[in-house]
Order: sequence, then structure tokens, then C-alpha cells
Amino acid sequence: MKLKQITAFADRLLKGRRSAALLVCLMPLGTVLFFRLGEAAMYSIILYFSGMAPAGLFSGDNPVQQLAAIICTLLRYLAAAPMIYGVAYWYLKICDDENRKRRIHLSPVILNARNYRRSLAALLLSKAVGFVFLIPSAFFGAMAVRFISDSLNNTRGLQLLMAVHSSVTAVIALGLWIWAKTALLALPFLLVRFPERNVFRLVYDSFRFMRGRRTTAFKIFAHYLLPMLLIVTIPFLLPELFAAFSLFISISLREDEYLEENHFYSRHRQTGGASKLSAWAKRRFTAASDKAEAAGIRDNL
Repeated sequence: MKLKQITAFADRLLKGRRSAALLVCLMPLGTVLFFRLGEAAMYSIILYFSGMAPAGLFSGDNPVQQLAAIICTLLRYLAAAPMIYGVAYWYLKICDDENRKRRIHLSPVILNARNYRRSLAALLLSKAVGFVFLIPSAFFGAMAVRFISDSLNNTRGLQLLMAVHSSVTAVIALGLWIWAKTALLALPFLLVRFPERNVFRLVYDSFRFMRGRRTTAFKIFAHYLLPMLLIVTIPFLLPELFAAFSLFISISLREDEYLEENHFYSRHRQTGGASKLSAWAKRRFTAASDKAEAAGIRDNL
């Protein structure tokens, strides 16, 4: 499905429910922003009472700051996990033909204990996978900075060559991190679509699911994020971004289900128009040209 068709259909999906769609989008975003502001407030209190220099916030040497960062991060994950699941659930439902005109209640979905455990596990796993993919980029980036600083004080070409190689490797590793994070965008939707599957299995499935589909995902984000740089367009375009991406996921899920069903029904079976006589029988009998001829042969037997 082309990008123009996805965006046009997403706009029709939001007809008459844009306010609700915006509020649903703001659930995880508002939760993250609330705890980020709380973390900034705690840092301000630490600066006021401890006499620490503002530059110390970037070094992370203060144990009180480290404890505050850990607490705020855990609270943010605990609060944002069911919200992300609720957003995926709501948008997948409006993309469904059967539930498009029905009113969707998110309270039972968000407050469900099993959904909460699965959504929290999925969020923690996605963060862990992203952290693992980010380690090479951080390592080679630090090495590039070190070699660049050494090359400024040393005119030998070896330091500059190592700096160039480290920079290129860091960029490649950063591309792998973006590749992994793009695949994990489908994880909340797979949680909703396959409630019986294990979360670890769904993390693996999300990478397989997004194979060959990342280009369309990038096009969708570029189509909406670039105009959203104007800030004032965010309330109008943010729901459309969520709807377009959810529609893209929903269509992709149906495509995979259709291909899987065809693969299942065609495996070890003959097609609908295949002859019912086996291969060895075909060498002995000639197939009748029509049903009338076949009926006459049976009458003569």
C-alpha cells in the first residue's frame, strides 16, 4: 500500500474522533514528560542543597543524583508501559472493520494485570535490546573523540586515520541501533494482536515482522514529523501519525496472515483444480473431456 493511500485512509479513520485520538496519543507522551519534569525538579533541589556545580549533572558523580535518576526511570517505565499498550490497542481497534464505529474503553485494558505485566516486560526488553545495540556506537564514538583530540596534539597520520575509522564505525553502529529501534516499534501492536505469545518470542517476531517494511515506516514518520517541527501543527498531525503507522501495522499483519494461511492450506495438498487421479493412474486412463462423457462411461461399466 502506497504512502498516499495510507495517509488518506488514516485521515478518514480519525473522522469524528480526532479529540479522542489526540488524548490517547498524549497518554504515554504526557506520562514520560511528567516524570522527566519531576526528575528535573529533583536535580534542581540537589543543586540547591548540595552546592554541586551545574556541570556535575552531566558527569553523574553525585550518588544522590544517581539514585534520583534510577527512581525516576523506574517510575517512568512502570507508568508508561500500560499507556503504550493502551495506545496500540485503541488504534488497532479503529483500524479494524468490525470495531471502527464502536466506542473503545481503555480502562479495562490498561488496568488488566496480565496486560500490565506483558507490557512492562515488553518495554524493559525493548530498552535492553536498544541498550545492547547502542553499546558499540558509544564505544566507537568515545574512541573517535579520543583519537581526534590526540590528533590535534600530534601531527602523525596514524591518529587521524584511527579517528576516521572510529567515526565511520560509530556511524554504522548508530545505524544498527536505529534499525533495531525501528523493528521494536511494532512490538506493542504484536502484544495486542497475539496475547497468547510469550514476550521474548514477540521481540524476535518484531524483527522478522519489520523485515522489508522499514522503508515504509521511515516514509510515514518523515511525512508527519517534518511538518511537526513547526510545533503548532503537533495537535493536528500527531493523531494522524499514530493512525497512519497503526494502519500500516494492521495491513502488514493481515498480509502476513493471508500468506501464512495460503502456505498452510497449500502445504502437502493439491490445488483446487488438480485432477483427483494420482500420477500413476494418469498413465493408464485418459481423463474425460466433460461431465457428460464421464457419466456415460460410468453407465457402461
